[in-house]
Amino acid sequence: MPKHTTPSRPTPTEPDRPSLRTLRDLVALLEAAFERLPAALASGAGRRGSSSARTPLVEAVLGDDPDASIEALLAALADGATEVELASAVAYAAVTRIARFHTSNEFGDWDTAMHTFTFATAAEQDCAAPRHQSSCAECSTRR
Repeated sequence: MPKHTTPSRPTPTEPDRPSLRTLRDLVALLEAAFERLPAALASGAGRRGSSSARTPLVEAVLGDDPDASIEALLAALADGATEVELASAVAYAAVTRIARFHTSNEFGDWDTAMHTFTFATAAEQDCAAPRHQSSCAECSTRR
């Protein structure tokens, strides 16, 4: 099993490798998105389930720009997408990425794509489950 660690800031003797720099950039983007998440949910609360932005959302998630992907996800929530619709779009993007993968890719690349698909599918199914709908304060306020 591979060892997963959270890299810290590079020390003066440790070079700032691109992979560590990219990870820190993603963390900063996600932290900013998490701060904006409540406002996006509130903005779309009255329109939940009426979003029609699945195709552009899938294309944004499939893109190479994480900032654009995050913006598209937040915009979909503000446009009224439900959590199930959001997870479904991410799962569809993940399975599309897997289908487009070339067989010469490294195993780790496949592993990352498979984890994204597995997680998004699990999130979609969990949010859609009746037990979730009845116990989730956010979902029960939408009935």
